[in-house]
Amino acid sequence: MEFAERLAKERRARLAAERLLEQKSRELFAANEKLAMHARSLSDQIVEQRQVVKSALTEAEALKGRSGPRAYRRRDGGTAALGFNQQYQGRFCRV
Repeated sequence: MEFAERLAKERRARLAAERLLEQKSRELFAANEKLAMHARSLSDQIVEQRQVVKSALTEAEALKGRSGPRAYRRRDGGTAALGFNQQYQGRFCRV
């Protein structure tokens, strides 16, 4: 009976290991799916951000070539168009 008991014990251990492997495989698959979705989301955000930057650069280039009053950004974050708004007496830096 000792041989039969060892065989049964080994079989139970093997079945438990197979169940654990199946569970871990499902968890790994789910984690990979979640990571893939997150990667796609990040990729979409990058594409969107590049479009925003391209649009801003295009607009900046268009504003550089425009004649008339220039827009300046104050160091504290405010803006003013020189020649039209003289209420700002602070320092200005070109945008």
